[in-house]
Amino acid sequence: MSKEQNLKALALGGEIVAAHDFDRFGEFFAEHIVDHDPADGQAAGLEGVKQYWRGLFESFPEFALAPDVVLADDDYLTLALRVSGTHNGEYMGHAPTGRRFDVRALQVARFEDGLMVERLGLHGHPGDPEPARTFGLTTHAGRATPRTMDMETRLLEFAEACAVPVQWSCRTGVCQLISSSISDAADAVDG
Repeated sequence: MSKEQNLKALALGGEIVAAHDFDRFGEFFAEHIVDHDPADGQAAGLEGVKQYWRGLFESFPEFALAPDVVLADDDYLTLALRVSGTHNGEYMGHAPTGRRFDVRALQVARFEDGLMVERLGLHGHPGDPEPARTFGLTTHAGRATPRTMDMETRLLEFAEACAVPVQWSCRTGVCQLISSSISDAADAVDG
């Protein structure tokens, strides 16, 4: 696919999410999508993705995604975005708290034939990257896991594990990941 086709696919995925029309996810995700960062208990493939998003909107009815940076090439889309919502429904077996969250996320997706075939993602905010902890909930019994590590360390390790060349730039306390392999988009961010 071309960069433009990947961006068009992203727009379609955004429309589907905004409409909560998760039965249409087959237009955006491959049947056997590999999710390298699935939610606890998430089934594999397209059905697991549908299950995740339905549950997310049941727990956080006004869940919102706001992209800060979108980078694309012929195979990949990378998004740095803000994710927010209020815990108004059961989440991972926990009763609603009414607490609001606003965290940063990084998503990397690989596309083939117009469909997302792989997804890697990280989310959190410095000092406490586990969204469940935002609500006073824990999913890992206090164990030190990749989900409870410092956000900056997690993103750097993630990038290295994926062999993504990166450069960090901290401005006003907010770090942005810029893929040096997509120079035209990086130049626009630094401008």
